[in-house]
Amino acid sequence: MTKVSLGLPLAAAAAGTVATLFAPAKRLHIVCGTAWALFSLAHAWQYRKKLADDLGVASAGVCLKQKAMQKIGAGLRRLQLPPTKLGALIGSMRPAAYTPGRIRLYSRSLVENEQLAEQILTYFADYAEVDAVECNTLTGSVLITYEPEFFAENEELSQIEKYVKECVQTAQGRS
Repeated sequence: MTKVSLGLPLAAAAAGTVATLFAPAKRLHIVCGTAWALFSLAHAWQYRKKLADDLGVASAGVCLKQKAMQKIGAGLRRLQLPPTKLGALIGSMRPAAYTPGRIRLYSRSLVENEQLAEQILTYFADYAEVDAVECNTLTGSVLITYEPEFFAENEELSQIEKYVKECVQTAQGRS
């Protein structure tokens, strides 16, 4: 379909539809409304590529949800966790709160799971930089307290602290 200017016919059909809204002859209103709908569809078909670009849908058929997930994934890849067991453990939890010296994480897997809580406590016992770890199996919460100066001396723990801080700030809209 060649691009024919549909501005004037669209405006005329819209005006006719509105003008005949309260007219006693409803057939004229129906005809104007149908013409308006048809011209609108033809106009949308002519500019379908521009509409797709404006809506953020690629012409290859990638849906909006996939594009959003790609952007989120790219953002998370910027936040690096160390490739260690501790990094994987922290990455499996949702950082909820951060202040220097305190980190709070949540995990649904921890709810009513005493065995996992014991594993987490045992794992953190290997880190002298960590003062205390509290696991709450009722809420799925893990509270880690530490001295920030000692944490900064350990590269792995420093990366984890930075990751948690950025995640919490992003979730609070303060990135």
